[in-house]
Amino acid sequence: MIVAFLIFCVFFIVSIIKIIEKRLDIQDIILNLLWISMVSVFILMYPLITQYKFLDKVLNVLFYTFESNVMNQDTSIIEPLLTQGIFPHIYYMILQILFIVMPALAVGVVISRVTNVISFVKIKYALKMDEIHIFSEINEKSEFFAQRLIDKVDDDFENSEEIEKLNIRKSIIFSNKDNKSTKIKSCKANEDITDISINNQHKKLVFYALSLDEDKNISDGLNLIQKYKENENVTIYVLCNDKNASLIFDSVDKGKLTFELVNEVERSIYNLLDTHPLYLESINKTISVLVIGCGNTGLEFLRDATWCSIMPEYQYRATVIDIHANKIKEQIDVEAPEFLNNYSIHFIEADYKSYQAIDFIKKNKDVNYIFISMDTDKKNLDAAIMFRERYLKIHDRLPSIHIWCSDEEKMEQINQMKTQRNQYYQIHAFGSNQDNYYENKIIHSKFERIAMDVHSAYKDDTLTDEEKRKNYNDREYFKQSSRANALHIKYKLYVALGDKFTSDMHENQILFAKIYKNNKELKKVLMDCEHDRWNAYVRSIGYTYISVPEVGKYYKEINHHENALTKQHPAIVSNEELDKVSNELKQYKENINLKEYDEKIIDGLVNGKIRL
Repeated sequence: MIVAFLIFCVFFIVSIIKIIEKRLDIQDIILNLLWISMVSVFILMYPLITQYKFLDKVLNVLFYTFESNVMNQDTSIIEPLLTQGIFPHIYYMILQILFIVMPALAVGVVISRVTNVISFVKIKYALKMDEIHIFSEINEKSEFFAQRLIDKVDDDFENSEEIEKLNIRKSIIFSNKDNKSTKIKSCKANEDITDISINNQHKKLVFYALSLDEDKNISDGLNLIQKYKENENVTIYVLCNDKNASLIFDSVDKGKLTFELVNEVERSIYNLLDTHPLYLESINKTISVLVIGCGNTGLEFLRDATWCSIMPEYQYRATVIDIHANKIKEQIDVEAPEFLNNYSIHFIEADYKSYQAIDFIKKNKDVNYIFISMDTDKKNLDAAIMFRERYLKIHDRLPSIHIWCSDEEKMEQINQMKTQRNQYYQIHAFGSNQDNYYENKIIHSKFERIAMDVHSAYKDDTLTDEEKRKNYNDREYFKQSSRANALHIKYKLYVALGDKFTSDMHENQILFAKIYKNNKELKKVLMDCEHDRWNAYVRSIGYTYISVPEVGKYYKEINHHENALTKQHPAIVSNEELDKVSNELKQYKENINLKEYDEKIIDGLVNGKIRL
């Protein structure tokens, strides 16, 4: 009996260690524990059955173990142990525990197997739907967007009415190796998103790599591209806020599928700058921006607000208040050497609750746009309330205030917040998962379709939507540039139409087309504006100017005037110098008119190639 006990201890400990090392899911753990329990009972019971020969003994122990597990056999066979001292009592307790645990584990295994069968049937049914949407894991982001798909309220889809008429059936599948629960009507597959096999190439498949682990999203995206690149009915969304991820995916052949790299911070800021434009509440055509907290989100806003504010006759000024302002300034100077030198951006190293911050408020009445993004929602709200109070008290001004807020319930309350005297604070909170994903601000963003038109506007030929998609899908850099252009269209039309500008962008486009055709001066103004905006955009992402003679250092190697590897471009000059640069580039046999790029964007708004 002592030998059996020692063998049991060694076997049990080694088995548990192996389970931990393998990192199995819950169902496999239950199955493994069942087998460990059964083998343990066999080891411990073997010395107790003494009246048989070896083979009969083994068979009897196995049968008894099986009976104890399945039929809840009584344990009277081990009761004589109680009369044999302390050690047998321990032995008896262990056997009793195993006799209790085994049936429970057996039931767990049966339930898990039945659950697997049900899941298998549900997934097979889901695969028969017209559209199959597959998420890499269950989390807040994926649940909000899945709910959006189920509710069928995709207002941003151009063909939403057609979708309703056709009654397209959608199914939701969550990859669920972590065994999480969800209230979303869906199927759960106990495997990675890359292991889910769907062979029908006629189905519309949409994959969402929305894990909180962005490295996993990149890995999943690369694997999915390799698996489905020959299927034109496949769309893949990969969430990653690292801008360098675009370089990885630009190096991959995406074949026929549609791929979209989703930077949720950038897209949230774009949506903010579209729905709450920078020019609102401006004084004397001066856009004065205050950024409080310049981490990843604040820095994204600063860069985007700078090129977005490029408007004819408008001045721009930005101030950053942050306790690490000098370090942030240095970081920007290293990453984008020409950015701060060309635009009015100032840094104050201070806390938002400091004399420096109060002094700034006193000296800067004309601030019209305040963006707040610090490390907690509490700080953001606290700063928003303080700056709202001070600007109203000192200058009788209500600059627009926008704060990043990750908490959904808190965000809704902040947007409706008022004093005990029913005075609204007019603080705009945004950035929660429901705000971003349920409202289609991140995925299926309206900027994606407009950006596709912008990219196609550079082409002289009229392209079908499918041709546009394939052409647009090739490089992430061109997508990013086109999205920025798409956002700035509202700002151009606002300047061009003046008092006639409305909230309906389609009406604005029609009116703009009428005004533009008979106004050559307006054409030049907007072309100059577009080039200035492009200058600011490329500088914000780190591009620097290179003279045409210096282009010769790399031209033979890459056969193009732009060096994307070193981020150098000879067109980062004033509008007046573009013709000169174009002529100088002819020495490299480049028959190019750099002004045409700006002209085609403006003309695209007039001739309808860019649809708003």
